[in-house]
Amino acid sequence: MTTKEQLKKLFEGVSQVRYSKSVITDLATAEWDLEFPTARDGFDFSQEDGTLNPTKVFGTAAAWSMTGESGAVNINLTIPTISDDVVKIFYNQKATDITSKKEGEVGATGTYEGKGYFMSDKSVEGSFMIVSESGKHALYLKHIRGYASLKFDDPTGKPMAIQFNAMLLGGNEECDFALLEWKPTT
Repeated sequence: MTTKEQLKKLFEGVSQVRYSKSVITDLATAEWDLEFPTARDGFDFSQEDGTLNPTKVFGTAAAWSMTGESGAVNINLTIPTISDDVVKIFYNQKATDITSKKEGEVGATGTYEGKGYFMSDKSVEGSFMIVSESGKHALYLKHIRGYASLKFDDPTGKPMAIQFNAMLLGGNEECDFALLEWKPTT
């Protein structure tokens, strides 16, 4: 029998949330586009409970048979940044900059300048790699798809953020997800 001590292999904490703008076809040659800054209290990765559909027949207390399906795997991130590199992933960026009228304050004048965005119904796809706090383990999510929303519900306590709610999609060749362990090569 395998003992519980032999099974003590833990994935604890998060040190990095890596993102690829396209679904990675081969992890061995993967290039990650961004490391998302992710709020400590804004990260959730979980699989919903499965659905069980028992069939009961007269004369028995227990189920005669059972069908069901596994629950969806969801990932939710709060990304506290307004960096153009992140925002343009989730929203359609205007091609030209937007500039305010010149304003004056005591001893300084200037304008507000930046990028404009258009709301979008497009889903965002790609791959994720979640690296554990110790760096010894990683969770690879091959194909995710989801939607973003702007979040600024506590302006005195938290910065504006993008809330990204996604789902792990299955049917991939290499895997749907992988639990990986760091192996030094040197």
